[in-house]
Amino acid sequence: MCKHDVCYQIKQQGGYGGIAVMCCNKYKFKNGNTENVVLLGLEKYGTNANKWTLCAGKMDRKDNGCFLKNAAHELFEETKVKTMKMSTNGKKMEVDWKVLDKYLKWDDGNFKWYIHHSSDQKYHTPIFIAKFTGKSSRKLNIIVNEHNNNKNLDNCYKEIAALKWFRLSDGLPIDGTKNTTLSSFAVRMINNMKLLNVSFLN
Repeated sequence: MCKHDVCYQIKQQGGYGGIAVMCCNKYKFKNGNTENVVLLGLEKYGTNANKWTLCAGKMDRKDNGCFLKNAAHELFEETKVKTMKMSTNGKKMEVDWKVLDKYLKWDDGNFKWYIHHSSDQKYHTPIFIAKFTGKSSRKLNIIVNEHNNNKNLDNCYKEIAALKWFRLSDGLPIDGTKNTTLSSFAVRMINNMKLLNVSFLN
């Protein structure tokens, strides 16, 4: 059973079923201007197929009720950061807690999160705010392409076609790409971030 304080707090506030992660960054343009941005993935399957959305997923049985484990494997599968590693006996993947803390813990040593309640009150999803400082979408997309072309990998590593940075201010991609469609969930989460204090990205 999970013994993390943050998971206990999430459960106390009604969170259950799965997680989402806002992978945030302070992007610096060549002209010196900066923008708060979020990393979104282009979904290949399901209701959000061909839409850009957050790193998110349901809790697996192997997570044993731990929201942090849930976040670790979703980040590993969808954004390709190394939050999971092979166990010492070489038989299974396990959380690399040091790496996970690097992304999910902030300078004060705490996790930043909130509960998103769906309009129909069916879902109460914990949203972790991760710091992806200095992460290059170009380098991450190299791994995305490698995974998508690897016939030996499980489909859980092939759910995303590409990764891209989007501005939190208006939800548009920083590379100027047109005709990008965001999932309704991503739109709501970006709007939520506008209501929150995002000065921690400065």
